[in-house]
Amino acid sequence: MIVNVSDIINERGAEKEFSGEVKFKNTVYQGDKLSFLSPFDVEGKFTNGRNYLYLSASIHGEIVIPCSRCLEPYTHKIDQSIFVKLSSRVDIMENDDPDLFTYTGNRVELDRIVYEYTLLKLPIKRVCSLDCKGLCPKCGTNLNRHKCNCDRDDDIDIRLLELKKLLPSDSEEV
Repeated sequence: MIVNVSDIINERGAEKEFSGEVKFKNTVYQGDKLSFLSPFDVEGKFTNGRNYLYLSASIHGEIVIPCSRCLEPYTHKIDQSIFVKLSSRVDIMENDDPDLFTYTGNRVELDRIVYEYTLLKLPIKRVCSLDCKGLCPKCGTNLNRHKCNCDRDDDIDIRLLELKKLLPSDSEEV
């Protein structure tokens, strides 16, 4: 999505409202396959400040991502507001401001900005529901759908076996 800002670029304090859609291709992020069901709706306004253009916008869309516990895909809604500074000077990018983007000429391309803020909005631990039981560590059965017959009582990490010796036995009193 490209917004022409030529009508506000030379007038400080001028504003321009916009709305539209941003389309994304399915991609892989942090090892997870992200599927974008439909274009994201973006609406907001540009404001010409002293040295920057300021973008305030709201983003709405849905992404299908795999659950980190059971690996089943689920739909995650994105509803967020963003505030971004834009500069036409490329040399200003050395500023290390994560909210500073550049534009060229009289056109601002929003795809990259919306994409970056969408990825930032994804949860760190992606789970389909808070009570997701995940997969059985022995047989791999999805415990949300089926109950497995694995004996998980003796399931201990071999690296921690020495620590088990420090625990008192059932007949030993502490």
